[in-house]
Amino acid sequence: MRIAIGTDSLASVEDLNLFAELAEVRRLAPGIPAARLLESATIRGAAALGFGDDYGSIEPGKRADLIAVRVPRAVEDVEEYLVSGLQPDVIQWLETD
Repeated sequence: MRIAIGTDSLASVEDLNLFAELAEVRRLAPGIPAARLLESATIRGAAALGFGDDYGSIEPGKRADLIAVRVPRAVEDVEEYLVSGLQPDVIQWLETD
């Protein structure tokens, strides 16, 4: 089964922070690997919206809006950290052309 994770309303979380959505999914389904949750928010999300040919992954020929996430040195599993509910202050949008 293919699942897409995204946000379009304030029905499930306090804000439109996709990382908060990922944290809620992590809470509801702790057995799902973090990598699979991230795939659901990127590749699967783009495909569900019909944009899989242009967005969802970083590869030649695709368009991208990129972010950088500040990861504390003590973090051993970056994927788990990314689905833990990041706050906007650790995220920076990168300029792309």
